[in-house]
Amino acid sequence: MSRLDLQARIVNHGNYGLDYATSLGTVVSGASGVWGNWVEIIPALPATVNGFFVICGPQFQNPAYGGFLRIGAGATGSERQISREFLITADASGKEVQFVKAHANAGERISVSLVTAPNTYLSLIPVFVQGAPLAEIVHSSMAELGGVGSDTAIAFPYPTADNASTAWTEICAACPAEVDLALVGLANVAGDRTGGEGDESIIVELGVGAAGSETRVSAFHTRIQSWSDSFNPSMFEIPVAFSKGDRVSVRWQSDAATLHTPWTLGMRYTFKKVR
Repeated sequence: MSRLDLQARIVNHGNYGLDYATSLGTVVSGASGVWGNWVEIIPALPATVNGFFVICGPQFQNPAYGGFLRIGAGATGSERQISREFLITADASGKEVQFVKAHANAGERISVSLVTAPNTYLSLIPVFVQGAPLAEIVHSSMAELGGVGSDTAIAFPYPTADNASTAWTEICAACPAEVDLALVGLANVAGDRTGGEGDESIIVELGVGAAGSETRVSAFHTRIQSWSDSFNPSMFEIPVAFSKGDRVSVRWQSDAATLHTPWTLGMRYTFKKVR
């Protein structure tokens, strides 16, 4: 698999299986040596697709985990496997996103099944992929990539309540071109997570629109697990649909905002246009 530089025509911006009320994805139960039950992620596809962006991470704190996942289509009890069986793996920070080929028609019910892995949070972004895998950078927050002239991460304050989003923070006043993919890197700023904070699940949302009228375009979730003053950087590349001139903003939420000492989320990004 490449770094997801895919010529993608986005058929829906929904991140299916992601629960914005709990900062989590859908829990898929693993089984030892046998396939677990099929778990519904998408009740009905909005359009025909031939691939999915799969976002997953461990439900519980584990130093590492690995297992196999498969995607299926069909009514309850009559699911048919439509993808290859693919490996999912992550460290304790629970960060992984990958593209998986799988054809399914509009209206079909989509489920997943897991083997030999702990319970996993999972969500799916359906896309239709065509053409050769080629994309170019059109904008970046990093100066060496032709961005806004700074290598400093954009800082986002900590949420004030559990599973409640922060205010939108502008990251790009006007996109210089259409954008199909967003590569996002996350870490904490200046090591301000104090020792013993433990783990928390977060959702990061990307939106467009004027200040006060932002609309969510895409989102991803990850699980931060650390007992020190920092966590391992997370990298995600997900499909988006930004038009030239769009004002892009970000907000985020945590399921443990009232439990932990407030800390600052740092983000760097790169926008890509498929050609």
